[in-house]
Amino acid sequence: MGKQPTQEQRKEFWEWCRLVHINNPITEIEVANSCEAAIMDKPVNGWYLPDYDKGESKLISLKETPSIDLNNLFKYAVPIAYIKLFTEGQGVREAYKRLFNSWLEKFFEGYSFEDALFWALKEVICQKQGS
Repeated sequence: MGKQPTQEQRKEFWEWCRLVHINNPITEIEVANSCEAAIMDKPVNGWYLPDYDKGESKLISLKETPSIDLNNLFKYAVPIAYIKLFTEGQGVREAYKRLFNSWLEKFFEGYSFEDALFWALKEVICQKQGS
């Protein structure tokens, strides 16, 4: 595994984090920005975080896969990882310890903070239940 995730690995990761990619064939001329898209009630190409309780979605990133940075990882991926660890029966302390140890291990292997956290989270989030 390379240190930086590929575009396909990033796409798969964000989909596991419950972000939704919408590829709507609306042209740039029809919808100049996301504000107009909201007014027109037509989704623009991009990555969205659905809020199923409210029946709406928040635009995360236009067109490109959301970046792998600490803000995005802590905002969208860490909560999903903890939910998954809790549903597997791990307590708060064990969940933090598992994630933190995996992050440190990757960091000491030479990964950047962001890439180390990405791979640590990916191991938790994308693994099959019971693995």
